[in-house]
Amino acid sequence: MTQQLPHAPYIEAVTDALTAAGLPPAEVDVRDDETRGTHCYLDAVVTLTPEASGIHAGRFEHGLILVWEWHTGLEEGGDERGPVWQWAWRNEDGSNQLPEWLPVAGYASPHSVVTAAQRVLADPRPYRAGERVNGVLWGRADELDAACEAWAAAETGE
Repeated sequence: MTQQLPHAPYIEAVTDALTAAGLPPAEVDVRDDETRGTHCYLDAVVTLTPEASGIHAGRFEHGLILVWEWHTGLEEGGDERGPVWQWAWRNEDGSNQLPEWLPVAGYASPHSVVTAAQRVLADPRPYRAGERVNGVLWGRADELDAACEAWAAAETGE
């Protein structure tokens, strides 16, 4: 039996909020992954397209992705420990351009993620790390953080 990844309920809540806001994702992928084959991390990719999500086809011809990642911080020169939201333009072949910061906290409320996505859709520009649409966190952020930490401990033997 496959165990649910710790961030799956959070990404489901974000997906539900996007759908309620009229931005139903074309695809949602919740997974664990590896950086350079050595350090595991958690991630999720939420794909928005003009066809499925109703986003502006002239501005986002191939769509965009919202990316959530939680890193262990163990990789030298890698990402710091904890969560981050980013966004990226999708290419015609389904790949994406380099991600930019999404202006929300790593454990932002689903409504805050929707607000940030709407901001990007209206003004697709690079946002500074730490720039936020608001500081509202998900009501279960502490639970999510504890679950991610437990996952990291099991994966890395910390």
